[in-house]
Amino acid sequence: MIDSGIGTGRSTVGITCAQNSSVVVNGDVKVRGNAGSGSRSAGLGAIMDSTVTVNGNVIVSGAATAIGAAVDAGGTATVNGIISAPYVCIGGFPSGSKSIFDYTTPTSKPGYLTYTDDGTNTIWVADSKLSLTAAKTVAKGKKVTIKGALKPAQAGSKAKIVVQYKAGGKWAKAKTLTAAVKADGAYSASWKPNKKGSYRAQATVLTVAPYSTAVSKWVQFKRK
Repeated sequence: MIDSGIGTGRSTVGITCAQNSSVVVNGDVKVRGNAGSGSRSAGLGAIMDSTVTVNGNVIVSGAATAIGAAVDAGGTATVNGIISAPYVCIGGFPSGSKSIFDYTTPTSKPGYLTYTDDGTNTIWVADSKLSLTAAKTVAKGKKVTIKGALKPAQAGSKAKIVVQYKAGGKWAKAKTLTAAVKADGAYSASWKPNKKGSYRAQATVLTVAPYSTAVSKWVQFKRK
């Protein structure tokens, strides 16, 4: 078990595990490669029936080919944060390279995005979950604070909050709010509803790929 992994260089891997062994990283894995032609870097590698678990994020930048995670020969990787890299690799490079958007559906592990070939080599990355809460009632002339959390946290991303008002038995758009996501995943926005009645709100994530499809449940509140 280690706290974090850091790698730099033309072609480098932050964490590598091989030959039926396992490693757990409690923090982030960060790799910065050189941008020269043909350079490639990977956040982590798991080969020959080994397993790697990262309880933070995997961030790869700089290299011409930036690979978040690479597995081969029975390797398995689990990332409980996000992968910030355009590719993963399932099997040998370059034939096993996949876009970060090219995950398998349905997933083989609930709550995770699955990247795999025939199940021999697998990468699981925690899928985004977006929560949302608001006070049930708001007094006239007061603001309502609508807040939630994005897990895994994606600092620098933004949440869009759509607020609807119920009129004539139908929901109609009342306001759209934007909230920055903090380092711990929390976000919030405040707004003063002018009309008395029933409202509801829902949040979606504006960034970061491939996690931009995270959507919260609707929450309802009333303005007195």
